[in-house]
Amino acid sequence: MATVTGASSAASAWGRPVVSGAARLRREAADAVEVVRALWDSWEDDAVVRDVDLAGENYSVKGPAIVPRPPQGQLVVLAEAGLLPDHLVDVSLIAAPDLARLRTAAAASQTARTFAEIEVALDTPGLSAAERIADLGRHGEWTDRGRLRYAGAAAGLVKLLSELGLPLPGQTFRTVLGLPRPLSRYRAPDPLPGASR
Repeated sequence: MATVTGASSAASAWGRPVVSGAARLRREAADAVEVVRALWDSWEDDAVVRDVDLAGENYSVKGPAIVPRPPQGQLVVLAEAGLLPDHLVDVSLIAAPDLARLRTAAAASQTARTFAEIEVALDTPGLSAAERIADLGRHGEWTDRGRLRYAGAAAGLVKLLSELGLPLPGQTFRTVLGLPRPLSRYRAPDPLPGASR
C-alpha cells in the first residue's frame, strides 16, 4: 500500500532525506511507485535479463531487478484517494462517513477499483459492540477519521459488505480484484502476422 510520512525517523530508516510538504511527499510517493513498477518489469515472463537503468525525480537504480516478474505481472498498488496520480494506482482507498458519499467518491475515482475504508466494532458473546466501544473509550477516544463505521452483529457487517460488493476468489490478488495482468513495459512487440522471426 502506498502511504507517505514526513517523519524524520522514517527518512532515517530508509537512508533518505526528510521530505516535507504534502505536494513533495506525493511526488516522492509517485516516483517510488514508478521505480518499483519499472523494476518488476525488468524481466519479461520468459525473458533474459536486460541491462536497464531506471531513474526518476527522487530515485535512481542501476540495472534491472534480479528476480523474475511476479505471477501477477505487477504488485497491486493501493493508495489513499488523491495521494498518487490515478494512473499509478490499482485500488483507491476512499473514506466517507456514509454509503451515499462512498458511492459518490467511488464514482469519481479514475482508478481500476475502489475500496471503502471501514472501521468495525463487532458484538461478542459477552459484550455488545456499543459496550466494547465504551470500554475502549476509557483508554482513549475512537477518533473520527471520516470513515464509514459499523458497530453491531456480524450479520449486519456481512449485509453492509454485500451492499458494497465483495470480490470473487482468484489465484492472485489481481484476479481476486478483477484486475488484468499487465504486460512488461519492456516487452518486445509481437511480430506482424506472416512475418518471420
